[in-house]
Amino acid sequence: MDSRRSIHRWLVQSVVLTLCTVALSSLRSAADTQAPMCSTPMVRYTSDVGERFYTTLPDGSQIALNSDTDVLVSCSRTGRLVRLLRGEAQIKVRHERASRPFLVWTDHGVVEDVGTGFIVREKQDSMEVAVTEGTVRVYPGANSLRQPSSNAPLTVDGVGAEFHKGAHVSVSADGKLFVLPALNNDGLNRLLAWRTGHIDVDHIPLADAVAEFNRYSHRRYELGRIPPQYAKHPLIGYFDEARIDDLLVAAEKELHIRLRKTEDADGNILLTIVETRPPRSH
Repeated sequence: MDSRRSIHRWLVQSVVLTLCTVALSSLRSAADTQAPMCSTPMVRYTSDVGERFYTTLPDGSQIALNSDTDVLVSCSRTGRLVRLLRGEAQIKVRHERASRPFLVWTDHGVVEDVGTGFIVREKQDSMEVAVTEGTVRVYPGANSLRQPSSNAPLTVDGVGAEFHKGAHVSVSADGKLFVLPALNNDGLNRLLAWRTGHIDVDHIPLADAVAEFNRYSHRRYELGRIPPQYAKHPLIGYFDEARIDDLLVAAEKELHIRLRKTEDADGNILLTIVETRPPRSH
């Protein structure tokens, strides 16, 4: 069964890469050598679990990859395209005298840079975008990207929703766009805590906090059956991404519980509540 799944994953990945190569190749033409800023073949950048990767793109824009992220980048005289296959990226776009579109394409939609900087995170069932500087347009729907001809600029079908610094939005798998609470500078810094190897837990339940730590480790932590009053209680804290035990200690104190860790044959950890204690009186 495992070998069948491996073959299936390999075939799916091959198809995705082939389609992406075709889409990105369509951005280049014979006149690309005359492009003032860059004309490059498709380049792939990746980061491993627990790793961050920083680079400057051929056009001078900067990209930072969070843990376990995979992107394809193409730059031509007609446009600049980042295909986010997995993970999360922060992008600071270099603006040009002869403006070419700068687009980030995910399975859930397209983000077009209008201002300067933004964060894009591709989740299993959604895409999240936060604007760190300037303005972006968000186009829900993964099929909204096209190029009428090889010499025409890259365009996006439909009408994009425009958002400015501090905006935080999500696009669901069915193409619905949700506007999340706006972020001030502190909120944006919380989202970017990963750049310094930290996780900022900001009013999220224990399961979500554990899921955040799982992004940075090959060892997986899973919660057993947790009563709703504990599962939904929001947690707050600033943690080193490699020290999930600090989160668990903080959760035990905040929720007045004791957790048991059970390791399976693969080294993954199951967390269960073995004791509850009434809150201390003040």
